[in-house]
Amino acid sequence: MCAALVYAELGTLIRKSGGEHAYYLKSYGSFAAFMYVWCSVLAVMPSGITVQALTLAEYLSEVIFDGCGQSPNMKKVIATTAVLSVAITNSISVRLAARVQIFFTFVKLMGLVVIMGGGIWWVSQGKYGSLVTGFEGTTDDVQDVALAVYSGMWAYGGWSALNTVTEEIQEPKRNLPLAIVISVILVTIVYLLVNASYLAVLTKTEFLSSWAVGVTWAEQVIPPAVILIPIVVICSVYGASNGASFTSSRLLFQAARENHLPELCSYIHVRSRIPLPSVILLTTLSVIFMIPAEITTLLNLLSFLAWLFTGMTMVAVIILR
Repeated sequence: MCAALVYAELGTLIRKSGGEHAYYLKSYGSFAAFMYVWCSVLAVMPSGITVQALTLAEYLSEVIFDGCGQSPNMKKVIATTAVLSVAITNSISVRLAARVQIFFTFVKLMGLVVIMGGGIWWVSQGKYGSLVTGFEGTTDDVQDVALAVYSGMWAYGGWSALNTVTEEIQEPKRNLPLAIVISVILVTIVYLLVNASYLAVLTKTEFLSSWAVGVTWAEQVIPPAVILIPIVVICSVYGASNGASFTSSRLLFQAARENHLPELCSYIHVRSRIPLPSVILLTTLSVIFMIPAEITTLLNLLSFLAWLFTGMTMVAVIILR
């Protein structure tokens, strides 16, 4: 929430699209902004979209092949298809991308409501699962704790997304902080209740050995919904990828306007007003990141860099004040 409030303040203070790039340019100067955008373009943004696409492919392949030994290459094909589909959506029109985002967000929230409700019902029966023993065997290794924080906080990191499209928001002084604060509160409540539901039903062994925690949860609580949970997750991840592509392409567009990326990335389509070259570049890099397809490695890489940049943004507020 503290980080979200910092971005809300910066978004109303510097009303330019591009998020951190615009703030670094104002606070630290051109070189820091240049380094940030190139690290983001070559590592953070494409790896994030790749992780989401591979997660989607993992669930979709389980639904299609029913655990019958699907190959890693097939998962890459599915993930690549998802990335290209998101790119096409974001290349047609802003309105289409927004409608896709709203639809998949609605489907995701309905699925999460089912999981939360199921967890509340389960606990009401006096079954607490791992909730009462969850901290047993906790590690005190600093590296393990840091990696856990990186991975966990990545799920909450969407507070900075709106700042990349500040110039496209109506009444940003009012709507930007309002949207950021409300969304962080809602996401925190929902995610905590969903994880509490998982832990109330599953043992730690089941949690760690499951290929899809939501499916394992449904097998015990709502067996008829086993097929629905992967579909909800697929919709959730697709929606997240769509949002990431929309906001990240705007960052490339803003950086190119400041001559920190090739001029081509600052071009927008004459009719749709979409930064089409930026969308194409981001999609190409995401497909390239699909080759190694190591989700854990990609997640650790993007989480470390993302939090480094977030920390620098915190300091930027002090500098600007």
